[in-house]
Amino acid sequence: HIQCRTGQQPLQACPEGALQKLRLIEERYG
Repeated sequence: HIQCRTGQQPLQACPEGALQKLRLIEERYG
């Protein structure tokens, strides 16, 4: 789902995409 990967969908709609996004953020700012 592209929308999930881009973060356009709410976290509840795509938990897996949200977790991946959080990991990317942690890698950038962590």
